[in-house]
Amino acid sequence: MSNTSVLDNVDDSLQEESWSPQAVERDALPKSPGLLSLYAIAKTFSLDAVDRIAKDGGNVVWGFVMGWSPLFRSLGYISGEGGLIMDSIRLSAEAVSAAESHCRVPVEICTPVKARCGIHHLRRPHNTIKKHVQFAGDCGMSDMMAGILPLEGIEVHTVEPLSLLNYDPARRPQYVQFYVNEIQRLAHWLTGKPVDEAVLAQELHDRNLVTRKIETILKLREKNPYYLTLGDVFVLAGGSNDYFATDNYEENKAKYNAILDQIIAEFDSVPENHDYIPLLKVGGCPFCGELCKVVDDAGGAIVGNNMVEPAYYREDVNPVESLAHFMIDQQLSGRGEDKSGGVFTNVVHHIEHQIEATGAKGVIVTGVINCPYTSIAQQYWQDYFKKKGVPFIVMLADTNAVPTEEVKMRLKAFVEMLV
Repeated sequence: MSNTSVLDNVDDSLQEESWSPQAVERDALPKSPGLLSLYAIAKTFSLDAVDRIAKDGGNVVWGFVMGWSPLFRSLGYISGEGGLIMDSIRLSAEAVSAAESHCRVPVEICTPVKARCGIHHLRRPHNTIKKHVQFAGDCGMSDMMAGILPLEGIEVHTVEPLSLLNYDPARRPQYVQFYVNEIQRLAHWLTGKPVDEAVLAQELHDRNLVTRKIETILKLREKNPYYLTLGDVFVLAGGSNDYFATDNYEENKAKYNAILDQIIAEFDSVPENHDYIPLLKVGGCPFCGELCKVVDDAGGAIVGNNMVEPAYYREDVNPVESLAHFMIDQQLSGRGEDKSGGVFTNVVHHIEHQIEATGAKGVIVTGVINCPYTSIAQQYWQDYFKKKGVPFIVMLADTNAVPTEEVKMRLKAFVEMLV
């Protein structure tokens, strides 16, 4: 089974004159050198590259959470999860079949979990990565998959969950200590020693610098959202986790920062364009690229979402405690970076703020089918937006789904309705 780059499915037009697959012809936007460089560096991270490092005795682990990426790197580990996810999408049919037949995963389980479980089974004869970090509370289906992994020859470490649904501010020191204990327990499992606080502090500091640049780009994007589409924003934010690096970490960190600086500078010459219908997106991202293209072609633009929210690590406390505080604040905001499931009822407050800040006319609610968490969250958001009188449309699909013409027409009609 061959492995591909995490962005092999990016439209080839990124390398051609029309630099973005969602570019709107009427704007005749210039090619973005910074964006081309971003996709070029993103394609250097692949499962093949990660496998080679593991074969050479490098430290590679399955399992990944965005907020924990500075911790993994400070411990000297690379996460291969990004490549695994993309392979599970590319080989979805084969992987799902393996999960259902060999691993006895129920048909009703969501496709992403089944596909990832199936990929592990297909990789078993030549798997070089023998450790997996499971963030318990991610979802019941994912936890079930982790229970199967030892049968595939993979050792599993579970980071225990902390649910803050009934958050008590007076108990915050206890919540912080809980995370500190889990962080150190993970460090001992991976390295046999405590976290190197000096190294972690530097990683958190570097991540904060990158976040400030991304926040600047998101603000500049308001000038013309067609210059940097939502799909581009997701790739941009994804790079902030580990700079698309394998064994070239410091080199890629420098390259990634230079790319952010370049994109910021480009906006000085980007023509302003406010002739569009502003929309927000809430939820996961099935057929994200196609969704953006349909919206753009209909005269709309997705100007905000709940998946890319700049957030900073505290630098005035111990770095391990800083990571703990970050996890708590992210879960309370609805992000659930600790994989305990964010308090999704709080997401609407961010959306309300973005509606006011951007003047958005409607909301696109997206998600993955057969996901219990998504189903509950979606129903809550639908009821909430309906009560508030905010126009919305719901788009559910598998992660690897290609939208039908009927789906495209529904979305186009929704955008045109808001004119």
